[in-house]
Amino acid sequence: MFVTYDAAGEYGGQIEDLTPKAVSMPDSTTVGPADIIAKARSFKGQLTDGPDVPRMAREIGEHYPEMAEYARGIGQDTPWCGVFNAYVHTLLGIRPAYTKNSTDYDDFAWADAPIEGRWGTIVTQGQALPGDTVVLRVPHHITFLDHDNGDGTFNGTGGNQSNAVTTARFNWGNVRGVVRAPGAGAMALPAISKPTAQFEKCVALLLVHEGGNDDDPRDPGGRTSRGILQREWDAWRQSHPGLPSDVWQAPQDQVLAIYRAKYWDAMSCDDLPAGVDYAVFDYGVNSGIGRGAKVLQRLVGTDVDGEIGPLTIAATARVEPRGLIGQICDERLAFLQGLGTWPVFGNGWSRRVREVRAAALEMAAIPKPIGTPPMPKATDPGQVTIIPPGQQIDVQQLAQQISLMAQQISMLISLFGQIQPIIAQLRQPLLTPPVTVPEPVEPAPTPAPAQSVLPGLAGGSVISGIIAALMGTGTLGTPFGLGQDPTTAGTLAGIGAILSPIIGAAGGWGGAINIGLKLLGGLAGMAPKTK
Repeated sequence: MFVTYDAAGEYGGQIEDLTPKAVSMPDSTTVGPADIIAKARSFKGQLTDGPDVPRMAREIGEHYPEMAEYARGIGQDTPWCGVFNAYVHTLLGIRPAYTKNSTDYDDFAWADAPIEGRWGTIVTQGQALPGDTVVLRVPHHITFLDHDNGDGTFNGTGGNQSNAVTTARFNWGNVRGVVRAPGAGAMALPAISKPTAQFEKCVALLLVHEGGNDDDPRDPGGRTSRGILQREWDAWRQSHPGLPSDVWQAPQDQVLAIYRAKYWDAMSCDDLPAGVDYAVFDYGVNSGIGRGAKVLQRLVGTDVDGEIGPLTIAATARVEPRGLIGQICDERLAFLQGLGTWPVFGNGWSRRVREVRAAALEMAAIPKPIGTPPMPKATDPGQVTIIPPGQQIDVQQLAQQISLMAQQISMLISLFGQIQPIIAQLRQPLLTPPVTVPEPVEPAPTPAPAQSVLPGLAGGSVISGIIAALMGTGTLGTPFGLGQDPTTAGTLAGIGAILSPIIGAAGGWGGAINIGLKLLGGLAGMAPKTK
């Protein structure tokens, strides 16, 4: 290694001045990498640890007000290699890597921000130019490429190197990536959605079929690189300045960005079932997203408009995925066989469809979570369970459960008859008029809520609440022979009120029935045996 580290985790130590004596500057009115490295070098010996750090951050915030609050959080002790990198870009009219309201790793004080925030353009080591931003792995550090030494090392001019702006030597093997900044005055490249695991898996399979660079005169697509046509690349460059004009030179991250934005996201593949997403994605890349979307819509029975929206997504979720994958691949193969270029490319297309089918079916065996989360298994106290739309009720099974429950209630009533003497003893004190003692007249107490009439109703059971209300109005009468108006209906209602929380806690009728059967079995075991 050619560097040492300070306590803050940034580069430090005694670093010799390795700046080349002469720098070639291009004749251009635009800001390029050479202008950036020239500006960075101008601060050597000018900026150090301490007050310079928050001052640089404050100036960045003044240029870009949306970054001002973030910049105020940067102090004299903040590791400042990223702050210096952002400061140089700001002075040249280039917006630093920053994502408002994001986590720190997307913002300019963090060394990884240019890569994590999808800022600028990723370039390879062989394409790197002095002035490009170099992000190192361990520890996190960012510097400007000053000069490639040609021996596996490079010189980098950056901040917080020996606690100042210096030029130091680094190993290319410790580099995470090289990023070329957007043009002067331009906004950073539009944020690219962070890839999902499923997208990464599918695009990797797709690139195996798309191959590398191609310019086959028999292919109407013309000049192509990794499946991206030259005309697609030209359209992409209009909103992404600073990229090479030839699609063969397209950086890999931009190729992946095109596949993500123009194909995967355009066909809502994140919302499709596993396997179906890959079959639709590969079809769209090979034959156009409009055709891929319309084929899916026709197969799942929605309006065929070429736009995969909520209705198509919902309809797709209701179809068995493996069968749908087979239908998509069958239709795709039939379409390709009807093209005039089938004699030329038919063998390759057949192999591709066959391999897509196999991989998609394998993916379908492990469904990915899509759409709304499942209903909770247990209902919280006080909630009413709603049957989700489309879920069928087995009326026969429900009737059997009600019948069984009625039998259990009947058995409980029978048991109640056996404990009536005990209840009679409990009733006697209640029926004896108490001795009255004159007391001061006080306002009548506020009646208790209906749900507190019976024990166990505070849980909020709807059934118990209804029963309590009926008892409160005198419709059912009181249970267990208690009170002024005891009735059989009141007794049954009381049993129902007691059972309803148990039913809820047991997870429904079936669980309550099982518990009841076990309890009855236990009681039967305790009864004296007869010959």
